Amino acid sequence: MVKKPISRETNEENLRYFTNLLSGCEHFVFFGTLLGLVRDNRLIDGDDDVDIYVNSAERDIVIDIFKKNKIKFNLDDPPNNTPHILQIKRLVNGEVGLIDFYFYNAGKDPNNIWEIWNFSGHYKNPNSAIKISRNLIFPIEPIFFQGAQIFLPAKAKDICVFLYGESWDKPLAKNREYKTKIINNKPRVFVGKIGKIERLIIKLLGYLRILKIG
Repeated sequence: MVKKPISRETNEENLRYFTNLLSGCEHFVFFGTLLGLVRDNRLIDGDDDVDIYVNSAERDIVIDIFKKNKIKFNLDDPPNNTPHILQIKRLVNGEVGLIDFYFYNAGKDPNNIWEIWNFSGHYKNPNSAIKISRNLIFPIEPIFFQGAQIFLPAKAKDICVFLYGESWDKPLAKNREYKTKIINNKPRVFVGKIGKIERLIIKLLGYLRILKIG
C-alpha cells in the first residue's frame, strides 16, 4: 500500500479514538507516532498513519472490540490476512486516516519483545524482526494527550534513538533524507549521502558473503 500524508488533526483524532477503545489491552504508541509525541508534543504533521503496538496475545480481543464498535476491516485482505499487523481506515471530517496496529510477541524471550512487520513488512524473514529490550518498554507509561490517556514505552526517548538514530530529534523526510534497514534484528538508520554510501557498502558486502558461501 502506497501511503499518503494525512493531516495532524485526523491522526490525532484517530489516536485518541483507538487508544480509548484499547484501554483494557496492553498497547502503546510506536514509530512515527511516538516520535512526534516525544519530539514535538504532537503528532507529526502530514504523517501517513498512526502507529500502535499491541501484545499479540490480545489480537483476538482487539478484533472483537473493533467488530463490536462496527469498525470495518477485512481479515482476508492483505496485510490483514497475516497475524502480524492490522490496518484500519477511519473517516474523520471527510479525510480517511490510516491506523497500523503491530502485534508484538512478548512470550518468546524473557529479555526482549519481538515484532516482525515493523519498517520492512518482510514478515516471512525472521531476520527482519526487530528485537527490543523489555527494559525500554516496561512499565508502559500513561500520559494525557488532548484529554485522552495515551500509553508510551517506559523509556520513550531511548526508543526514539533506537528507532531513528542519534538524529531522531531533527525532522527528516522518510525515504528521501533517511532510510531504515533492519540489521541483526535492530533498526539502522542511514542519513543523507553518507548513509546512501554506507547502504551500498553493506549491500556489496552481503553479495560478497553470498558468493563466498556459494
